[in-house]
Amino acid sequence: MSYVIRKASGPVALDGDFDSDPQWKNANVITPAIRMYRKHNIFMKLWRKITGAEKREANDPYAPETRLKLLYDDKFIYGLFQVKDQYVRATASKFGDMTCVDSCVEFFIRPANNLRYFNFEFNAGGHLLLYNVTDLRGGIYKPIPESECKLIRRWHSLPEFIKPEIADPVTWNLGFAIPIEFFVRFADGVSGALSGQTWTANVFKCAEKTSHPHWFTWQPLPKLDFHNPSCFAPVTFE
Repeated sequence: MSYVIRKASGPVALDGDFDSDPQWKNANVITPAIRMYRKHNIFMKLWRKITGAEKREANDPYAPETRLKLLYDDKFIYGLFQVKDQYVRATASKFGDMTCVDSCVEFFIRPANNLRYFNFEFNAGGHLLLYNVTDLRGGIYKPIPESECKLIRRWHSLPEFIKPEIADPVTWNLGFAIPIEFFVRFADGVSGALSGQTWTANVFKCAEKTSHPHWFTWQPLPKLDFHNPSCFAPVTFE
């Protein structure tokens, strides 16, 4: 499965309507809808079986509907997530907090001819976690400095902090704009002219510490580990 990032023909509004905005309505849609499950060691498996947690999680029908659209122009790569969600939580409060434990959407992308990739992890309140990664599990990665993260524009429809979680159904949006200059500085061999280039990417929705934890991916994974660039799919700039 591949994806074409269309080039915007005018200004892109991060708070634009997902379906009817003049720019966003023509963008292609990515839907991370493949559910993944945590794996546990034998002792935790036994405990979860005794307490009923294993059965509850396996039989939990909750599945938020998540969609992402991407656009680009000469200066930015844009994204707009829409999530039809429930049990929404946003507790990250400072730079470097783990946004994935909250209600979170994630966009991982690797520029062409690069070993490194970038994990843009946004919680529902707009907080961002971002690394420059070669091999996360091998410890070969660097957090992107806060000063650089502040240059990535964000818009979020929900409040910055949500605690306790929102138990009722709610639709929330999160828009972002990543300067192409960011990739020029932190990746290898990226120029400002993206037209015709093919990169690779994957997209996720997760919420580890809500009352209904879940993990969804766009591209199939052999196990619950989003940091698997071998499973990224081609994304081509129009």
